[in-house]
Amino acid sequence: MIKKVVFFNFYHNGDLHVCRNLVKEISRLCVEKGIICEYYFEAPAGLMDDIENVSFTSEKYDLAYNKPSYVRDNILFFNTWYAGNPAVYMEYKCSFDTLFRSFSENCKLLEIDLSKLDIMELFPSINYNKFYICKAEKWLEEHTRKRVFISNGEPISAQSVNYPMCHIINGLSGIHPNIDFLVSNEEEGVLLRNNVFMTRDIIQKQGADLNENSYLASACSIIAGRYSGAYTFAMTKDNYFDNPKTFVAIVYSHMNPIWTYQFTPAPKAKIVSCNNFDDNAIFGAINTEILEIM
Repeated sequence: MIKKVVFFNFYHNGDLHVCRNLVKEISRLCVEKGIICEYYFEAPAGLMDDIENVSFTSEKYDLAYNKPSYVRDNILFFNTWYAGNPAVYMEYKCSFDTLFRSFSENCKLLEIDLSKLDIMELFPSINYNKFYICKAEKWLEEHTRKRVFISNGEPISAQSVNYPMCHIINGLSGIHPNIDFLVSNEEEGVLLRNNVFMTRDIIQKQGADLNENSYLASACSIIAGRYSGAYTFAMTKDNYFDNPKTFVAIVYSHMNPIWTYQFTPAPKAKIVSCNNFDDNAIFGAINTEILEIM
């Protein structure tokens, strides 16, 4: 009989975000069964503070990034990474479908049937009230023009090419002076015009602010950038379904940024893929969507 679950993930911040609601729901059901839950990950403290019923641990046990989920001494060690179940990952790649299938297999050991849960409650969402959004709330109250969120951080999992985005940001902000552009990462060469704002200056938080960036993105009409970092944290139930946004994903052609296919309804968000990494092509892809919201 399983008495404890240790979720673990050795990969990046976005890998934790995309499965956060799966962990939330499973841990909630575990607690109802009297099963203790822990989570081990190598990421900034506080990044997953909206996950209840889980204690975050620095105990590494004998875990490794690619170790499949297993049971030992009445403890289920539960790999939450996309490729934690290689067979499922090979079929569905980087998608919500992969996570749902992989988690479903592990949950059989807990006598939990994920297919009986509301699938939308398993899709990523963030309880922003658990994070430092007070400055961002005030800023949004004072800046009521249409907004475009630009995620310009460098991807570290080969989703896209790393290249300067300053020329694209400067070009867009120059021809659309009545649109506010919120830029997620400091970058040399970005012109801080009256309509260009660094999200760190808006949020004013020490340390990791990806959840707070997601909050700002949820108040924008368009979310554009590399398929990583702040862009990934903006992939939420709210932005995909409840209050759908336009996404412009700058991503390699072999990656499909729609991300969810078989188990959820089709996203209501408009999701555009740009896999031509030329400045003019990226500028054109984002500008086309800006013209649609004007």
